[in-house]
Amino acid sequence: MVYDKLYLITNKNYFEIIDLETFSVEKKIRCDEKIKCAFLDTHQNLWSGTFNEGIQLFNTGKIRNLTVPDSFNNKNFNTVTANEKGEIFAGNFNGEILKTDGITTEKIKTGTDFWIRKILFFGKTSLVVTDKGYSINWGKVQDIKDDSYPLYSLKKATKANDSIALICTISGAFRLNILKNTYQKINFPNERIMSFSKIKENEFYVISSSGFYTYDLKNNTYQRILEKYNCTSGSYDGNLFFAATTLGEIYIFKNKKLIKIIPNSNNLPENISQMEYINKKLWIGGRKNLSILSYSENNGIIEYDIKKIGKNDGLASNAITDISSSGRNVLVATENGISVVPDDIQILNFEIRPEIIYLKINQEIKPIADVYDLKSDQNNISIAFSGVELSGHFKNFQYKINDSKKWSNLSGNILNLELSGGKNVITIRATDKNNYISLNTKSVTFNISIPFYKSIWFWTLVSGVFFGGIFAFYGRWRFLKQQEFYRHKLDLENQQNKITADLHDDLGATLSSLQINSAIAQKLMEKDQHQTKKFFKNRTSSERNFRKHRKYYLEYETR
Repeated sequence: MVYDKLYLITNKNYFEIIDLETFSVEKKIRCDEKIKCAFLDTHQNLWSGTFNEGIQLFNTGKIRNLTVPDSFNNKNFNTVTANEKGEIFAGNFNGEILKTDGITTEKIKTGTDFWIRKILFFGKTSLVVTDKGYSINWGKVQDIKDDSYPLYSLKKATKANDSIALICTISGAFRLNILKNTYQKINFPNERIMSFSKIKENEFYVISSSGFYTYDLKNNTYQRILEKYNCTSGSYDGNLFFAATTLGEIYIFKNKKLIKIIPNSNNLPENISQMEYINKKLWIGGRKNLSILSYSENNGIIEYDIKKIGKNDGLASNAITDISSSGRNVLVATENGISVVPDDIQILNFEIRPEIIYLKINQEIKPIADVYDLKSDQNNISIAFSGVELSGHFKNFQYKINDSKKWSNLSGNILNLELSGGKNVITIRATDKNNYISLNTKSVTFNISIPFYKSIWFWTLVSGVFFGGIFAFYGRWRFLKQQEFYRHKLDLENQQNKITADLHDDLGATLSSLQINSAIAQKLMEKDQHQTKKFFKNRTSSERNFRKHRKYYLEYETR
């Protein structure tokens, strides 16, 4: 404990650190919730216990918030900047300007209660732009008007050179000569102008409500580059131009050609309204956080990473209204004060440990355990998780089942599953707001018994019986087919044998007849020639029959 400091909690939800040597307020931190108790640790982390929102952590060691005197009617600041001396000036929504050199703080009155839109310095000359006009050197607010508009509503301003400011309005833009206190409407479409970004002497990128342009100050001419999307803000780093759209995307241009689109993501703010290139990074402001885009470009290929910081990191508020630089610091105007952020701030990764709050099986709450052995019908699982990280950097949970390599994002903190039978291992992990995946995981195992009709052995048996029946039927069918084939073959063989026997008998009879006729003819040849001729005729007939039967026999034998 440090005893040279006094820690106070005020009835307006401020935590104040008083230096007991000087009795001055060293730090003043505002909490959104009513504070019940607070503690500042050795790392300059403020732990506050609230009545309704639990414990909150504010890192006070890196980001410094300016003290806004109670004399200010509104701590919702719309713009912030610094002069050559390093003095910080911030304008709020009630026409009040805060000036501080880090030691003393004072309020500059503008004589109006209009919104302070922008503060610029031209050497020792100051320019204040409000909704209803402009003021030079903290003087009276002067109107901008012409024949088209009796009074222009001013929105922003950009320093063009040492004497000229380009002022954005809801209908076109004006060039204002600070030294002569004269203005002139530039040659540009009558639409709302969001920002000017200087490319080089007399040449600017222009973001409007209908697109993206370039403007030549010297020749008073413009050229449209992109008109597909409405743009909200732009910034140029000397090589690349960044344009934010109303869809939350960021378009990156090189040499006036689109080379990359960064899609809307959780790390980009909602309703991007501010972008400033500071110390090789793009600082992006919106309604819910401040994002820092680190990037590199090589031959038109963009590699990038987006980190975001917010109130839990020490910002005065998550709603960002303006961004500028002063030395090695980034000045951030918010709806609850001014924050000074080191331009080399290191964004920490947060190890978030997931824990189970409660677990339900078939809608019945069960004691929390690591392993559950369940019946086959106890497969409806509901698990509520909590990410143990008190500083508010938790983003979401991710889960997977068994050995799956794919992690699924969990919306909210309750996981509802209908598990299959067998072993189911559910593993959960957490990510922080900068998408860092914690190394801490939580696993729970559900061993769900499998019904016999869903088990492997049952279906193996059924498959065996089924395919066994098919094989048996096929075997029986094949056996019958073979039996029929052999029966038919036997019948053919029997028939063949019968035909062979008949042919053999015919041939034998014919040969016998030929032999008898030959013998008789030989005996009658010398005695009775007439009778001999008759026998030779019979023999010729027998020979023909023999040759005929012999031919049939040979043909049949060769089949």
